[in-house]
Amino acid sequence: MSEEKKNKVLATAGTILFHALLLLLLLFLAIRTPLPLPGEEGVEVNLGYSDEGSGLTQQSADQSQMFRHPEPTQNKEEFASQSTEETPAIPSQKENITKPTTQPVKTEPIQPPQPQPDPEPEPPKIDPRAIYRGTTQQNQNGQGEGITGQPGDQGKPTGTPDSQSYEGSGGAGDGISYNLSGRSATHLPKPDYPSREQGKVVVTIWVNREGKVVRASSGAQGTTTSDPSLRRAAEQAAIKTRFSPSPDSPDEQKGVITYIFLRQN
Repeated sequence: MSEEKKNKVLATAGTILFHALLLLLLLFLAIRTPLPLPGEEGVEVNLGYSDEGSGLTQQSADQSQMFRHPEPTQNKEEFASQSTEETPAIPSQKENITKPTTQPVKTEPIQPPQPQPDPEPEPPKIDPRAIYRGTTQQNQNGQGEGITGQPGDQGKPTGTPDSQSYEGSGGAGDGISYNLSGRSATHLPKPDYPSREQGKVVVTIWVNREGKVVRASSGAQGTTTSDPSLRRAAEQAAIKTRFSPSPDSPDEQKGVITYIFLRQN
């Protein structure tokens, strides 16, 4: 056997022997340990009544004073005795008095009178005859107002005396008249009457070829009232007016509509 192998064998044997001895020592110590293990002991602490302080001595409290047993209290009951006996009460006799019964009188409830609804006022009507009553004066030079040169009073039965136009179809017989050459009104609405004033409003209109009023301006010649509400109502009614179409007319044909406002109530 070579020297190197011999050293390896010795080293292995020494290692095994060392660990065997160490294991035997541990087992021996474990067997010698007493069972059960001794209990833990407490540590004395300083006596005091606060978590903070710097005093050196404390007065020991008398344990007899700290632990006092409450003294039992005796419930004393007082017993009352009565020497006299109660005498029974004698019921008193009361006379039965009969009262006359009266029957209630039935009264019918009084109903309050119901108010009668007020009659609705009739809408104001426009009467052109009250505004234009005609004239009795004659022309000093003996000439009339017509354009034909023939005797008579030229005009329309539904027209107005102050108008200088002799063409058109005149008014609608309800205080409204118009003058638009070559055309007739297909829709001529009445204006609202929002005021207590009276008078005549002449509105200048511009009508397109389809017969629709595209513009309206009140206050033309012949207007007799300056009430803004009446003028505004006349303009609104004029815008809603429709005339017969005329393809040969200009793009905007000019005319007038006259509204006469008169209250009859």
